[in-house]
Amino acid sequence: ISKSIEITKTAFKASGTVEEAIKPYLQLIARSCTDLQQSLYILIDFGNALREH
Repeated sequence: ISKSIEITKTAFKASGTVEEAIKPYLQLIARSCTDLQQSLYILIDFGNALREH
């Protein structure tokens, strides 16, 4: 998952739109929704990526 988050952060910085950047996160969360704690970490990382952007 952390590798996917790194890839997504890179894509986020490269993409012009928030929607394009959010898609991979939503997919990650959907895939890992059985693990709520993992999803929470993904959301926190997403929030951090948003601030960095």
